Amino acid sequence: MAAAMLLGFASGLPLFLTGQVLVTWMGQEGLRLGTVSAFASVGLPYAFKWAWAPVFDRFAWPWLGRRRGWIVVLEIALIAAIAALAAVGIAADAETVAILAVTVAAASASHDVVVDAFLAASLAPDERPAGSAAYVLGYRAAMLTVGGGGFLLAARSSWPTVYVAAAALVPLGALGALLLPEPAAPARAPSMFDAIAGSIWDLLTRPGLVAVTIAIATFRFGEMLVLHIQSYFLVNVARVELDTIGWVTQVAGFSGLAAGGAVLSTVAPRLGPRTSLYVFGATAALANLGWALLAWVGAPWQLFFAVAFVDSFGTALASGAFVAFLMGQCAPGRAATQYALLNALSSVGGRVFGFVIAPMVASLGWAGFFAVTATMMMPAMLAFALVPRERFAGVASSGAPP
Repeated sequence: MAAAMLLGFASGLPLFLTGQVLVTWMGQEGLRLGTVSAFASVGLPYAFKWAWAPVFDRFAWPWLGRRRGWIVVLEIALIAAIAALAAVGIAADAETVAILAVTVAAASASHDVVVDAFLAASLAPDERPAGSAAYVLGYRAAMLTVGGGGFLLAARSSWPTVYVAAAALVPLGALGALLLPEPAAPARAPSMFDAIAGSIWDLLTRPGLVAVTIAIATFRFGEMLVLHIQSYFLVNVARVELDTIGWVTQVAGFSGLAAGGAVLSTVAPRLGPRTSLYVFGATAALANLGWALLAWVGAPWQLFFAVAFVDSFGTALASGAFVAFLMGQCAPGRAATQYALLNALSSVGGRVFGFVIAPMVASLGWAGFFAVTATMMMPAMLAFALVPRERFAGVASSGAPP
């Protein structure tokens, strides 16, 4: 569980550096909403990481093993890319900033592929609810560290300092990897063809393909849109001070995260994986209405605190249940490719369609935009009802009905 938390922390650190933090930095430099929302596309490597994920199933470094060796190499690449973005800054032309941000996202997405495969192979089915809770706790803690502590640091220093500090924390993932033994390697490493075609064919020939695809593709759609523009809304629309964003995000965010993790690890095994997705998914969707309330009545710190707590609590619940479901869909020896495919499918909509944020806000207003995102999980909730029972068999062995 400690390893899962540290690996989740290292995986979550870069996300806001190419998302909320970058967006806020750009907003303070006076870039217009259309340009800022278009920068959602720099996160596309997360959506297309499946294209190069077979490399991590096929090839291994001669030291530390297939999974742990790649984790160390990719963290070195991440540190270099984040430091380069800090050195260049927003003052550079938009193309240079975009290239560096995409490089950070690509290294981060590749790191996620290997970490996901590492944990999928290391966690037994009955450990996955607690393991996914620990991973999500670490991942969200990193997001709060960058998105909360980063705002406090930026208010007292500068945004490049935030990037340098985040880069210095990345090696915590390597420490987490060293806490676990390297998973047993297959007797024969798969060929690139088998790693790609075999993994895809295995997923395509399982029962419930359409329902599983719809559920995974739409579960996080609204969350991804809100996540990208959240800090821009707080700073440039709600006019919340950076200091306030920093301490509220830290205190309310970590409190909600801890509460969500505790509920997830204790309640999820009793509910079963299917019911957990219903209950926790609905909780996360309703939490988006809090942002609509902030847009409607304003953002005094007391209300902002309550909304941030509920948002973090709901997201921790939904993310943990969803990660456990994705892990349960991966076959041994194909985990890197298959998890990358499934995880990318869950985020591609929000990243590809990030450009719709500006026109949605223009036509619906900020309150309407947040309210509509709360309804975007409905297709996933309906689709999970049609997912065959056997697709939940590997998610957890708690004895609870799927």
